[in-house]
Amino acid sequence: MKIFGGTKYANVTATLALIVAMSGVAWAAATAPKNSVVSKSIKDGQVKSNDIGDDEVQADDIGEDQISSGPLAIDAVFGENIAGNTINEDNLNADSVSSEQIASGAVDDNAVNNLVTNLTNLTPTNSWTTVGITSAGKDVEGIVHLVGAVNGSGATPGAAFTLPVGMRPVQDSSFITGCAGPGLAHVAISAGSGAVTITSMSGGSCLPNVTLDGISYITL
Repeated sequence: MKIFGGTKYANVTATLALIVAMSGVAWAAATAPKNSVVSKSIKDGQVKSNDIGDDEVQADDIGEDQISSGPLAIDAVFGENIAGNTINEDNLNADSVSSEQIASGAVDDNAVNNLVTNLTNLTPTNSWTTVGITSAGKDVEGIVHLVGAVNGSGATPGAAFTLPVGMRPVQDSSFITGCAGPGLAHVAISAGSGAVTITSMSGGSCLPNVTLDGISYITL
């Protein structure tokens, strides 16, 4: 059948059907009840980052175990995207982060200090004194780190301090470290007694403010 000149009835019917169908889709999208669209209603990969506004997704919107390392693109998350104290040892599975996944300079000294547990303040002996907080701490891998500095001005012969049991190296160890004055200092640690003896490698001028930062070793 032809209507309006050369227009066929079938063409008009098909066009009207298409208009009705498209109108129905638009009406359904505009009138969908709140919370009627759930995760199973959305095909994988249909929601892109451009579809989500800044700060639209909060921690309360993400269920437990909803995000794993798989769905995260390279460089998708930066330090400024993570709130302070959001990630701790309870959030990380064993071996979930390797050194290859940590960019150079991403972890600073403060972050390392937060991983060191069981900090023990060191008590100087033989007229040595501490410069600020001087302590020994063990990290999650069982490596002991010495932190702080000691002053040997006027010190008498003998150990500068003694490390407690559990903070001693598996064998006698020696380290070369810096100081406030010119030159270097030699730090010797006894595995048996825990005694830490410090001697100057360039005369007595190096003994004031000998730094212990950077001295680390494996313990039992």
